[in-house]
Amino acid sequence: MAAVTKRPGKFVGLHFFVPANIMQLLEIVRGKETSAETMATAIALGKTLRKVGVVSANAFGFIGNRMLFDYAREAIGLAEEGVAPERIDRVMKAFGMAMVRSPCSIFRESTCSGTSGKAIPMRCAAARHRRSPVSREALRSEDRCRMYRYEKGSREPLPDPVTIELFREEAAKAGIVPRPDVSDAEIVRRLTGALIRRG
Repeated sequence: MAAVTKRPGKFVGLHFFVPANIMQLLEIVRGKETSAETMATAIALGKTLRKVGVVSANAFGFIGNRMLFDYAREAIGLAEEGVAPERIDRVMKAFGMAMVRSPCSIFRESTCSGTSGKAIPMRCAAARHRRSPVSREALRSEDRCRMYRYEKGSREPLPDPVTIELFREEAAKAGIVPRPDVSDAEIVRRLTGALIRRG
């Protein structure tokens, strides 16, 4: 985008996280020709908005989402091994990952359509075993388009046996050995480890 302007040095990216009025992180994305003055202005703006500004290169996923992809992949891998999504969420929330979006919300917030939906098809088996992931269509229905089931008019996530069965079926096709007795400590270690390795 900056390349087609006459002032590429004045071009900078500001990536707010949803919901922007609550989430403190602000990724300040430096372009190839972003000037030091423009960067200083963007950083000052972040402080004025009371955000925690971090400078990022213009790379896929920037910083937060790039880490989140690996976090989500590990959470989905656990679900493929037979660990219930609600247990993964509960363990990570107890550990301290009680953000608006976490897995805590990887499962709570993931939808079958839109940008976030593209991130959540069960790709772990495909990545590790070169098998086809579950399609979004397999998870889609008129009243259930998330990892959890929701009653009409309620935002409270409920365990969804259909989704759990899809995990079980696809894991079996990929030859993944069920391990539903995975300890809470292992859940924390694997998910935080994914963040550490990427970060």
